[in-house]
Amino acid sequence: MAKSGSRLANLLLRFAPSLGGLRRVPVLGDFLSWTSRKLVPRDALVWVQIQQGPSEGLWIRLNPRTGQDVQKGMGEPHVQKALVDHLRPGMTFYDVGANIGFFSLMAARLVGPTGRVVSFEADPEIAARLQENLAHNQFTHAQVEQKAVWSEPST
Repeated sequence: MAKSGSRLANLLLRFAPSLGGLRRVPVLGDFLSWTSRKLVPRDALVWVQIQQGPSEGLWIRLNPRTGQDVQKGMGEPHVQKALVDHLRPGMTFYDVGANIGFFSLMAARLVGPTGRVVSFEADPEIAARLQENLAHNQFTHAQVEQKAVWSEPST
């Protein structure tokens, strides 16, 4: 994505919550939706820092159309609390179905460089993005396995 496109995507991420209510206004909402689709393509990805919570300050590459909750650090607060309450430096954490790695990033911070994070993500494009997110934060103690995990043996 070009630098100007990246700036527009970051602006969308920043102001989307305050503009959200306007999307319900007849005509204006349709115009805002149309404009955002034109300014920020559906496949746009930008680097942002997580704004709050245990992952605050970590970098993650997001789609600005769908990534507001991740950027705010608000996803699944009960899972975040469980990780904070139970993960300690030196532990090993397995993230099964890791997606882009929000919990993998958090776990890598919590277990520290003496710990280990193993993230499983079957989708090749998402696994590559997960690897980028871990590398961008210099979490060398985390690894990505591009594999599916299932509860019983089969082919």
